[in-house]
Amino acid sequence: METKIKYKDEKNTVGGNLKPRHQTRMTYFLLALGLSTVFIFMFKIEWLFSKKSFLIIIAFDILLFLISLLVKVKNIEAIRIALISSITFFILYMLFLRIYKRNPENTFHVYEKKPIEDIIFTALFWLLSAFTIMFVDL
Repeated sequence: METKIKYKDEKNTVGGNLKPRHQTRMTYFLLALGLSTVFIFMFKIEWLFSKKSFLIIIAFDILLFLISLLVKVKNIEAIRIALISSITFFILYMLFLRIYKRNPENTFHVYEKKPIEDIIFTALFWLLSAFTIMFVDL
C-alpha cells in the first residue's frame, strides 16, 4: 500500500504555488553551493589568486559537478554554477595577468578610487556569472 504525502494547509506551501517549503529550502541551499565561487570572489578574492587554494576550490567544484550528474534531485543543476564560475574567473584572470602583469584588485565593496581595469574585471566576472544562473532551470 502506497502512502502519499498531501499538503492540506497553506503552512506547508510557499506563496501561491504548491511547492513544499522543504523543496524551496533545498533550492536555496543548492544555489548557495553553486554560488560558492562568487562568494569567494566577493569576500576572499586572494584565495582565487593563490594556486594551492584555487586548486582546492576547483576540486570542490568538480566534486559538486559530479554530484549534480549522479544525484537525481530537483534543482540539483544549480551546483553546476560553481565550476562554470571558476572557469570564467580563471580565463578572465589569465587575460588580466597577460595584459597588466599584476593581480586585479577587489572593487566589490571598496569605496575608494581604483584603476578602471580592475573595475572592468570585476564587472565582467559579475555579468558572466549572472548569465550562468540564467541557464540553470530552477
